[in-house]
Amino acid sequence: MGITSDGIENVFTLLCQNPDTGVVPSAISANISHTDYHEPCFTRYQGTSSVWDEAQADRLVDLRYQGHGPSYQLLSHTDDSGPVMLQLRIRYRAGDDPVEACKTMGDDFHLIRWILDSEGARNKVVGIHGYVVTGSDAEELVDDRAFILSIDVRMDVSGVL
Repeated sequence: MGITSDGIENVFTLLCQNPDTGVVPSAISANISHTDYHEPCFTRYQGTSSVWDEAQADRLVDLRYQGHGPSYQLLSHTDDSGPVMLQLRIRYRAGDDPVEACKTMGDDFHLIRWILDSEGARNKVVGIHGYVVTGSDAEELVDDRAFILSIDVRMDVSGVL
């Protein structure tokens, strides 16, 4: 896989329960808001339809590549450095209490931003220099009594062509 693929997989590793082992990342299990309405962890979406269509899903994470920004390198044509734009989309079940879902989304946003910002300081994945959360948006799916939290993330990468 390439640098962008590695960076995307790293986001899932940082945030989501491992689908093979069931293990939840420690930063998530120790800090996620526990409520009667919501799952105790994030789950990676692996379906073929839209994450919006998963009727009873809760804290279901989908990630979309949104393109590359301009290169940081002006002097070298062999160094491939620059931002990769990603969008995390997380589906929440509203249940009987939409206000509770909104509070949970807000808490989850802060947790995700903290985890991704912290990962940049560790720089454990070769070629990935960090993640920066640049904003978020929430959308209510009235018919399904659900919400989608969209989080915009910039991933800074470098490599040599």
